[in-house]
Amino acid sequence: MALQYNLTTKNPYQGSNQATLADIKEERNYKSDAWITFLQAKGIDKKLVGARKMGVYLRTFTDERKKNESGKVERITRPVGFVVFNADHLTDIEEEK
Repeated sequence: MALQYNLTTKNPYQGSNQATLADIKEERNYKSDAWITFLQAKGIDKKLVGARKMGVYLRTFTDERKKNESGKVERITRPVGFVVFNADHLTDIEEEK
């Protein structure tokens, strides 16, 4: 089974996000292993066609550095959510005009 990856960064998804996307790709009969967020698609002049309600909500963690009361820098990890769409939904913006 091919790894599911982000189209713009070319990085594979990690952990349970990898399994979630692989399952959804198979369930929805997508051909592409690539996924992209709405803003990433806009950034490469692409439009998501027919993707309404087809996005997949994923979770990851972000690390932040913050000084505590004693002045020591500590690492804070917090969950972050985002929605990705399969690259099968991408088209050029010009094609829609």
